[in-house]
Amino acid sequence: MTPKYKLHTPKVTRGGGLVLFWKKDFDLKIESSSLNHIDVIIKAGKENAWRFTGFYGAPETQLRSESWNLLRDLDGQSPLPWLCAGDFNELLKSHEKLGGRLRSYGQMQLFREALDECGLFDLNFIGKKFTWFKHYPNGGSVWERLDRAVCTAEWFSLFPATKVRTLSCVSSDHNPIIILPDGIAPKKLKPWRFEQLWLECEGCHDTITAAWSEVSWASPMVEVMNKIENCKNQLRRWSKNSVCNISNTLVEKKKSLELAEAAAVRGGSMDFFLQLKSEVNDLLRMEEKLWQQRAHDHWMVSGDKNSGYFHNRASQKFRRNTITELKGSNGEMVLGDDEIAALVVGYYNTLFSSSTPSHIEDVLQHTLRVVIRSLKQNLHRVLLPGRVSCLRENLLRRMLGGGLEMVPSLPLVQIGVFAQDYLRSFKTRVSQASHSTGSGHPSQKHWLPPPPECFKDNFDGAMFNESDEAGLGVVIRNSRGQVMVALSEKIKKPPSVVALELLAARRAAVLVSETGFQNSVFEGDSLAVVKSLQGSGMENSAVGHILKDTLSIVSLLKSFSFSHVIRQGNAVAHALAQRARLSFPLQVWMESVPPDLNAVLLADLQPSVLML
Repeated sequence: MTPKYKLHTPKVTRGGGLVLFWKKDFDLKIESSSLNHIDVIIKAGKENAWRFTGFYGAPETQLRSESWNLLRDLDGQSPLPWLCAGDFNELLKSHEKLGGRLRSYGQMQLFREALDECGLFDLNFIGKKFTWFKHYPNGGSVWERLDRAVCTAEWFSLFPATKVRTLSCVSSDHNPIIILPDGIAPKKLKPWRFEQLWLECEGCHDTITAAWSEVSWASPMVEVMNKIENCKNQLRRWSKNSVCNISNTLVEKKKSLELAEAAAVRGGSMDFFLQLKSEVNDLLRMEEKLWQQRAHDHWMVSGDKNSGYFHNRASQKFRRNTITELKGSNGEMVLGDDEIAALVVGYYNTLFSSSTPSHIEDVLQHTLRVVIRSLKQNLHRVLLPGRVSCLRENLLRRMLGGGLEMVPSLPLVQIGVFAQDYLRSFKTRVSQASHSTGSGHPSQKHWLPPPPECFKDNFDGAMFNESDEAGLGVVIRNSRGQVMVALSEKIKKPPSVVALELLAARRAAVLVSETGFQNSVFEGDSLAVVKSLQGSGMENSAVGHILKDTLSIVSLLKSFSFSHVIRQGNAVAHALAQRARLSFPLQVWMESVPPDLNAVLLADLQPSVLML
């Protein structure tokens, strides 16, 4: 590689340093570079131009914010579709680390905010989860995913089949990643060929002589063909067991290394993993020497051992929804079309079959049959056909929203009956509210964390008087106050505030059901709605269908409860509901809230939560 087609930045002590290689005929223009980045434009000036940045995040935690500021500066330098990859030295999610101390939530949040502001999202990966590891003399190990590829939506629309694969490396504590814009091409069977290196190996000459000396009673031409075929078969068997067959040995060792690494991550032997890593490293050195010797052979066309990769690009893009690997019931990843197809067929063959356990009737005899109260109510409810239920809900919304005159089929004489029913219901609710004042448990004034292994789901609604719309806000947090999911949704304005608050509670129940947080505490700032969810009426009111639907959804959870908090303790959910005024119809944030609501989130937490 000549200096013209290579760019590198100096390293700091033993770490850092970036290098970029490209082929002579590759259309690439260098824009800028520093100790922490190399920024280039591919196909500059053309319609399909895009941008690539190789990035290195500061290894020192106190300097990490400077790296994110550099990322923001790079974002403002070009509007082209952008791909950015490298060692960011930071995690996006807490599950990207195994072993050692937990990564600070605020530290990861700064990284997430920088990516959000630049419009970048993670491309995920195929293969190994962790790209860096460290083994300590005391036997402890730390595994982290520090290397990744991120891109803008515009770049992904150019290359929707892109896959990022984590590779293995035995000469570094980092595993490299390879970005495949055209997806993963199916492996092609290589034809068997004679290796010139075998002539220098012991046993090759004897194998050829013995194969050629075998007697064949065919015609001369057929006899020659038979001897050639026999010689090929004998050499194939000999080469598999020959010490010169480094390639096959290396493939087998790499497979063993991957299994050993997976076992080490699960707590297996780290020494065996390090031993295999050293053996693979030695084999790679031997293979490198062999390739250096082959460089002078006539059958070598040009370049080095990677020339085939650079010259062969997939001509057809794979569909975005291509399945490249599946995990079997034993936890092992299955690759290849035939293996994946066999796994899927086997799964559905056994899905509805019984393993025919022995003495099952004896076991069932001693099993208590218990139906919880909420499930019993759900089983005894009147099931209406979908169309009837929809018509009923629309009728109630029209009656409450626009007045009875919007229902021309309603006889005029029944208006008084409806009015009396609504007035009676209103007086009952006012009476219940007056009796509950000053009695029972006082509502909490601040947001408090749920018990361990539980999640608190705050919900709220907001009416937008300037339009015919309203907003719903939901935030789910764990016992440490960390955000699991946040949601902001814009809906059509319901007929009343009570209906809006119940719709917010229902949206929280649906979100919990979708995300799988089975032990949940639902919390809102409407006392009437919370009491109705706790079983204090409203089932027969105009919003009863929303109440019943909400209770039906939460009844499928492992455990649930409802609690009331004043607006001060429901600030995050309220802010999310208000945010729907100027946002998309539906927005969801995983393990974070929008950057503009971070101050509200911190103010909502008690000091005891922050110290956990």
